Amino acid sequence: MKTLIKFFDSPIVRLCGMISAGAIFLAAYNLISWSTLTAADWGTWFGAVGTIGAIIGAIYIAGAQERWRHRDAMIAAKICASSNLLQLAGTRADVKEAAAWFERCSKEDLEIRIFLAFGDVLAESIPLNQEELIRLAPLPKNCAFKIAAAQDRVRIAIRLIRSVGERNPDFTSNRDVRMQEASHISLALTEAARQYDMAVNEMQIQTSAVTSPFRY
Repeated sequence: MKTLIKFFDSPIVRLCGMISAGAIFLAAYNLISWSTLTAADWGTWFGAVGTIGAIIGAIYIAGAQERWRHRDAMIAAKICASSNLLQLAGTRADVKEAAAWFERCSKEDLEIRIFLAFGDVLAESIPLNQEELIRLAPLPKNCAFKIAAAQDRVRIAIRLIRSVGERNPDFTSNRDVRMQEASHISLALTEAARQYDMAVNEMQIQTSAVTSPFRY
């Protein structure tokens, strides 16, 4: 039924349907000898027309309800996006900074203190909860899924940073171990930054029409 609603929801399909219905009506009017029809024939015709009208009406009403639901879901998604956009942009900036630092650290040995401090910096970002992500789901380009994926990568990076001493006792004394660990963390954070980038950019596009001070 949803496939049928989406098919008839297209303006071009509706226009073609109206033209086809008009052509069928004219053909029937010109080809059928209306004066020879009996009462039973008229009843059959009226029944057929009524059935077709009921089907078309049901499809139209269902399509309208689908459009209303989509409109309401998009309104809720844009409200949620507007209320979280700056927070997500800040998280993206922190993740990008951390990803760049760990990428450098994977190639040259940097301070252990900063290495470990990034775990606390990243943990300060407030992730969106499942309810907020579900509200964002109607936004184009899978914004909600990208944010969920980014948050997962950040959690992995935090866990790697905070457990590095337990997993590798030589972490503080062996620069090669530190560089290898930094490489793994950099991969997770780079992927998170990429996902945040795509999601935040699309959210800015979707909310600019309703939040821009230059639009009323």
